[in-house]
Amino acid sequence: MAAGTASLFGCMLFFPQAFPVLFRLTAAAYCVQIALFARTFVREYRVCRRKLDNFFSDGEMRRLRWVAVSFLMTALIGLTAAAWLVSGLGMPYLFAFTGVYMVFYTFFGMKYINYPAEFGRIAPVIADDVPEPLAAGENIRTALDEWIAAKGYVRPGLSLESLAREVGCNRSYLSRYVNSELGLNFKSWIRALRIAESQRLLLEHPGASALEVGEMVGIHGRSTFFAQFSEVTGMSPGEYRRRYAGGDPIAPSQE
Repeated sequence: MAAGTASLFGCMLFFPQAFPVLFRLTAAAYCVQIALFARTFVREYRVCRRKLDNFFSDGEMRRLRWVAVSFLMTALIGLTAAAWLVSGLGMPYLFAFTGVYMVFYTFFGMKYINYPAEFGRIAPVIADDVPEPLAAGENIRTALDEWIAAKGYVRPGLSLESLAREVGCNRSYLSRYVNSELGLNFKSWIRALRIAESQRLLLEHPGASALEVGEMVGIHGRSTFFAQFSEVTGMSPGEYRRRYAGGDPIAPSQE
């Protein structure tokens, strides 16, 4: 874009009659560049999401949500600026546009300043770890069976790294084992264990609320538990109780 800007200034000075055409071509090239940046960002963001889901048991992606919002807003501001330049809208539009991007960049600056504290939580995801061979699969299987029997998965805030320390292997090995042997990423695997345990608790403790059951299995927040339970089982906790506790026929959920 620096070359495009220089070309525009040169054209304005030496070939003013060609300036309108070159200006529109430069604006179009600018929009194409934003589209290419957006495609790259979406691809990298998805890669990052997969890594986080394969490392943390809970929704750590929320720590990067501001990055996606910031990129989207930056792209929209850039496209809006190009539209203003090409369309020739008046000064009131420019003043409103300036106010919007000043508010946005204030938000972005505050988030960016606080980002080091957030990054400390997700930094282990990108750290190198020496892989171990999968030949010791029987040992890790036994260790994980014991950990599951002890219901270690109900502790909130689990990570691939913390579990690897518990079972005595490195996280690269554990990740490959969970992915290849169980066919799930770390987050989905822990969620499946927690929901299976919550199904048992819902029937064994009919007096416990869904919120209480969710907290028993390490899922905090009523909406979070309901969303995860429905995703895994296809029904709400209340519907599950009514169906498998021999109660009334399933009615529309009132939770």
